[in-house]
Amino acid sequence: MTGKHPKLTAARRIVAAAVLYAAVSTLPGSLDALAQPAKRPASAGKQCRGVVVGLGQSLRRAVDRHPAGTVFCIAPGKHRLRTFVIPKDGDQFIGMPGAILDGSVPLTHFTRDGSTWTAQLNVPLNPVLAGQCAGGRGDTCRYANDVYLDSRPLTREDSADHLGPRSFAIDGDTLSLGTDPTGHVVEIGVATRAFKGWETGVNNVTVRKLVIQKFANEGGIAAVNARASWRVLDNRIQLNHGVGVQDANLIEGNVITMNGELGIAGSFTDGARIEHNVISYNNYGGFDPNYFSGGGKWVKSKNLVVSHNVVRGNHGPGLWTDGDSIDVLYADNLVVDNTGPGIFHEISYRAVIRGNTVRGNGQEDVGWLDGAGILLNSSGNVEIANNVVSGNRNGIGIVQTDRGSGDHGPYVAQNDYVHDNVVTMLNGRSGLVTSMDDPSYFTSRNNRFAANHYYLGCARTYFAWSTPDGELTWAQWQAAGNDADATMQSLCDKKG
Repeated sequence: MTGKHPKLTAARRIVAAAVLYAAVSTLPGSLDALAQPAKRPASAGKQCRGVVVGLGQSLRRAVDRHPAGTVFCIAPGKHRLRTFVIPKDGDQFIGMPGAILDGSVPLTHFTRDGSTWTAQLNVPLNPVLAGQCAGGRGDTCRYANDVYLDSRPLTREDSADHLGPRSFAIDGDTLSLGTDPTGHVVEIGVATRAFKGWETGVNNVTVRKLVIQKFANEGGIAAVNARASWRVLDNRIQLNHGVGVQDANLIEGNVITMNGELGIAGSFTDGARIEHNVISYNNYGGFDPNYFSGGGKWVKSKNLVVSHNVVRGNHGPGLWTDGDSIDVLYADNLVVDNTGPGIFHEISYRAVIRGNTVRGNGQEDVGWLDGAGILLNSSGNVEIANNVVSGNRNGIGIVQTDRGSGDHGPYVAQNDYVHDNVVTMLNGRSGLVTSMDDPSYFTSRNNRFAANHYYLGCARTYFAWSTPDGELTWAQWQAAGNDADATMQSLCDKKG
């Protein structure tokens, strides 16, 4: 996948990045005060006209009673779902202002025993255990029924013996809290998702302008479990145990925040567009950030467009394509302060990564070039151009390991072209490293860095290329054939 685009000067890119980052970096951390998605063409401002589903009415029953292609107008207020909705072809679900689909039930009767408060659970629990937990978390992330105190998720412990403030444990039908619930709202997620699309064959569904929250969807499954022809627009999707939304063809204008595993997931998608969303603070549930968690992840996807999103503060990679994805475009995203790589293209093929601002990512990743602002792993035919990359654990990195072959040939770093980026590194490195005893990755596979502009700190080496220790000075980097027409400016004096 290739494409021509205007070349931006370093000064213009820096100014544009500074303005955009300033617009979101001052936002409060409160869930209710997150930024709205970047502006896009107006599409959903008209009054909802259709079948009104009022408070206390069953949305699932309304769908069952009406023909395919019905517009359902969800009335303001909190609609507590006890099970998921299976739409019909062409159905639209549009929230009136203040409409909430909530998968939880409140808990009110607690008994105190020392520093523990217990309640009997008379609700069905999701029996499906799924996902891979981060080290030190045991298997707690695999249990889907989260508990919320004043709409904040509590941390699940494996036993009531290990409770602390803001944590809970479930043993059989007994819930134990480490916090006094008096004067607080305590809820437990019960419904296993809001909408079910998988294995239904239902097409052309629209979900718009709803708050969708507190569902007990297991790891790998989304609260909005969509299909390829679905559209998910202008919603706030939050506080769900697993994924927020998956597999829809158009995911646009949403705030997808504070989900337990992953904000957006896609598998086997073709032509999906992910645009103008805020994807933030996902993976509160303690899932392994190296496996399936963070902001957004797509596997075996093609013709994917991910553009104009704000991706911030996720525990894991910000944006991640993996496992045979091909013809991917990441463009004009703001990717900030994610614990893993900012933009990560792994064992995949053709892609363009351009015009993104990638800042402060990867601080929990160690080794090699992991934690780079933009990272390729065993992926070829990728163009990385006109990005502003600053303050990440590493700059722009290409890693080659023996990952075998996939749907479109071997997983190899070749024809990777990194050019016209602005890269600021006060620490870390940019370049290419490999675990394979094959120098061709540095000599004859057409991997190259060109015309980038670097701002560097006080360290001696900032680059990796072909040497056993992967540590090169600026002069050695250029002598190896990289960035012959590039520029470098030292910030060492400015940093003391």
